[in-house]
Amino acid sequence: MSIVLSFVLLATASSPYTLTPERAVYKVGDSRSVVFTFRNEGSIPLQFPSASPWVVWNGDAVVYTPSEPPGIAEVAAKGSKTWSWNKKDKTGKFVGPGTYSIRLATLPGGPELKVDVAITGTGSLAGTHLFPLALGNTWIFESSNPQDGNTTVKFIKRSGTSEMYLLQGLGAAKPWCQVTGALKPVFSINIFGSAYHPLFRFGLTKGSVYPVNIPFLSWKKIQVGATDESVTTPAGQFVGCYRLDVIEASSGEKTSFSFAAGVGIVQIVRKKGEKVDTVRLRRARVKGADGAVYSIGRE
Repeated sequence: MSIVLSFVLLATASSPYTLTPERAVYKVGDSRSVVFTFRNEGSIPLQFPSASPWVVWNGDAVVYTPSEPPGIAEVAAKGSKTWSWNKKDKTGKFVGPGTYSIRLATLPGGPELKVDVAITGTGSLAGTHLFPLALGNTWIFESSNPQDGNTTVKFIKRSGTSEMYLLQGLGAAKPWCQVTGALKPVFSINIFGSAYHPLFRFGLTKGSVYPVNIPFLSWKKIQVGATDESVTTPAGQFVGCYRLDVIEASSGEKTSFSFAAGVGIVQIVRKKGEKVDTVRLRRARVKGADGAVYSIGRE
């Protein structure tokens, strides 16, 4: 753990305290408020310096501070507390597009929690793209097994001016990737510098099955398991998700990938025998359709 300001400890992935937004991405100027919930999964109550101990930041600037008189408030063990922000600044005007950090402070010696939400002109990050390709796009996943730690998937290199990107973190290899096709896009990876082979096919109907032939993956067949799924993650809830299920693999492991439009992969579920490991999106950094880079989720 690291010390922040006056003896305030940052909550870690294994902390019993969480701050989670209802959604990860919001639209500029509409009536939907940013709703966020603190949960205390610890064994003792946690105290706060006021009933609304949170502040909204944009970069290094404070955007909004609730008007709340000081006074000790607390959330009981195994309890929760929900707040909302109407996306307006301290002058009462709607904020513009950007990444907004909600910071929740407890009494000295307690944790400081922070979560980022994105506000865009359309209410989406990268349009309808289910796996947005851009240099630096990063997804950090939190495992249901705490001992496994976090998994990071990132596009770390671009090939010249082409739309080919080097992907790190999806498996043992670092493949070059590209997306082709507008109506039914296909996420393909390069096999040893020769040809591109389809891995994720988007735009298909539920129940569709297609083969996979990538030497360093054990997957043989993938099926579209859902086209309008709701997935809840530490970064927020995502609706209308598209899920691909590996239904045949030489390793015997079945893996499912859930994708949210404009964000990318938000959940991965791996099953082998009786063992199930679910990794959910904790944090993402995605280049938006407007060219700006947005962050969502927890540190």
